[in-house]
Amino acid sequence: MYHILGSQSQIVIILFSAILMTRLLVEFLIPSSLTSIMALLFYNPYQQIMAEIITITPSQGNTTTITTSSPFLIYENPTFGIRIQYPSDWQKLEFSRRDSSGIAVIFRSPPENASDTKLENLLIQVGNLPFQNISLEALNNANVDTLRNSLVDFELIESTATTIAYNPAYKIVYTDTVGQDELKTMQVLSIKEDKAYLITYTAQASRYDRYLPTIQKMSDSFRIGDSGITIPERIF
Repeated sequence: MYHILGSQSQIVIILFSAILMTRLLVEFLIPSSLTSIMALLFYNPYQQIMAEIITITPSQGNTTTITTSSPFLIYENPTFGIRIQYPSDWQKLEFSRRDSSGIAVIFRSPPENASDTKLENLLIQVGNLPFQNISLEALNNANVDTLRNSLVDFELIESTATTIAYNPAYKIVYTDTVGQDELKTMQVLSIKEDKAYLITYTAQASRYDRYLPTIQKMSDSFRIGDSGITIPERIF
């Protein structure tokens, strides 16, 4: 799910087609289960393509070192009603509500060296729930089922109740394989009013722990709507 992108022109063509298909699905397909709802909210073809921004073409001189001391910038998105802090040396890929089908923003780590093509990323998605009174636990279970049915070698490592942005949430950690790569992913799912919020951190399994301090700082700063208080809270 989080692997390879083609050229810029290919991406535009694929995304345009996927957007049209997504709108048709949303307008004419009534979800028969929470698993179907999760698939439509967060795992339709367009979102999977965008979530695959983990691979880049190597560039000479484009190197960095892992650090948690880089200055953090504030990202605010009034359209989706979210705010988060992110490292100044991470790439920010932003999307509008009309075009993103729920993807608000993707933050991508800088390459560690000239040959580093596997980039860690943090993806934030916001989806409109089709009806009220969906329990967070049921939605989390549906999310796990969706992942289990769609990923290769899916293994759930952890599933725990937590909080984020002062709201109840569920955190899951899992591994899967894409080609020859073993990936490790952390997701935090929360519901506020009629919206579901999904934060996804993906990295190669061997490098997952190295970036956790940075991901921790980013997650601590995440806010929804008017919950812009600066007091951090941990989700790990």
